[in-house]
Amino acid sequence: MAAATVTSVTLTLLVIFLLVTKRTEQLRMKRESFLFFLCASLVALSAQLTNFIALSRSDVSVIIPLLNTTPLFAVLFSALFLRSMETITTRTILGAILMVAGVMIITRR
Repeated sequence: MAAATVTSVTLTLLVIFLLVTKRTEQLRMKRESFLFFLCASLVALSAQLTNFIALSRSDVSVIIPLLNTTPLFAVLFSALFLRSMETITTRTILGAILMVAGVMIITRR
């Protein structure tokens, strides 16, 4: 429930921000990009669904450390797919590792 609420509020605030700052043209995408965004949204949707399924079938203390490996994957995929736009530094990698390690320590049984 919280994830759905956060996503809905975030979308609402983004639209309000774009309307207030008169940047609504940023909501338009190129026709060639549609397939990419469609695939990305389907992957994100399936990730959320599998998260909910996992949480309903097991203990939160087991699932949360797995879910909180997201920063590692974000850094990895940024390095793979956004090389020309994103600079991945040692500091970024260490930060992601520390975030995951911290969550694992906190949720350890």
